[in-house]
Amino acid sequence: MSTECLSVFLPFMTSISSTSSAETGSTAASRVLHKGHAAIWNRLMNDLSRNELAPAMLFVGPEHLGKTTLALDLAVQIQCAAFSSSEEADQAEKLLRKGLDPDTLLLLKTSDEDNSLPIEAIRQVLRRTSEGKHGQALVVVIEDLSRIKIETLNLLLKTLEEPHPQVFFILTARSEVEVLPTIRSRSRLFRFDPLEESQLRELGTCFVNQFLASKQDAMAAGETVRSPDLETACRLSVGRPGLLARLIQDEPLLNAFLQIEKDLDGLFSSPSRAAVFDLVKTYEASPFLSALLDRALVLARRWLLNPLDAPASLPQLDAPQRKVEWCRAILEAQADLDANVNARLTLERLFLSIF
Repeated sequence: MSTECLSVFLPFMTSISSTSSAETGSTAASRVLHKGHAAIWNRLMNDLSRNELAPAMLFVGPEHLGKTTLALDLAVQIQCAAFSSSEEADQAEKLLRKGLDPDTLLLLKTSDEDNSLPIEAIRQVLRRTSEGKHGQALVVVIEDLSRIKIETLNLLLKTLEEPHPQVFFILTARSEVEVLPTIRSRSRLFRFDPLEESQLRELGTCFVNQFLASKQDAMAAGETVRSPDLETACRLSVGRPGLLARLIQDEPLLNAFLQIEKDLDGLFSSPSRAAVFDLVKTYEASPFLSALLDRALVLARRWLLNPLDAPASLPQLDAPQRKVEWCRAILEAQADLDANVNARLTLERLFLSIF
């Protein structure tokens, strides 16, 4: 199968078989993530133990909540549970996560900017599913269905309508709206929510340990290694473990998110049309444009739930209905940007609407 079509993304959180003799940072991280999404993970494990897994499972929720990580962990459980020895299971898992297991097909994003999936990739998957499984089962993981054009999704739909025995599709999407109703109706739906603060902090500690472990050679060589700012990373990640991992690893990314927070606070504390135009000019072509809107939405929801947190400089948002409308406006702006609507016009319309 073409590696160009089936691109593999290895997430920051990898899982090692629970039979491993040493508790590694990645194992601990996976266990905390499973605990954070306990209702979902326990349901999946119960279904697997009873041979009642749905042929198609749809994981829905905002980006960076751990949907793809759990999808890969589930694929590992499906494919590796039957091995008699931990050594065989560990080797099989390593091959799976590298995209080298012939019975596990991974159509994963290579980056946040990976917004399309070629029709040929789906065709190759469908040809492979028609052959059936070679081993324990055949598992197909497709990340972010919004990358797939409608005509390509219709090809996938035909396979979901007539599932083969022991062939499982694990699909992810940011929202149910992005999924064709016909595909949604043929999938078992699992909704992912942000993690609670205590779970996020526990997970963040695992990520910090992973980061420091990866820098041991540098520290042994006398290099200065920064200590990740766990408190700030947890606050900026707003319950999203994938984003938390990246903020802990990547100091420039953390600084960029802090700058977004500073820019929005400046606009909302001293709102003016000139400030809006300055903000738009800064972010209209920025790789952090989506992060800007994410942060704006977090603030809007906070003001809705805790009216006293809303800035006094924005009396136009005093009424609860106006806060709700502002949340909707941000969501609409995000959808417009996903549809390649002009970024400058979208941002100007959004932020000028608060005056």
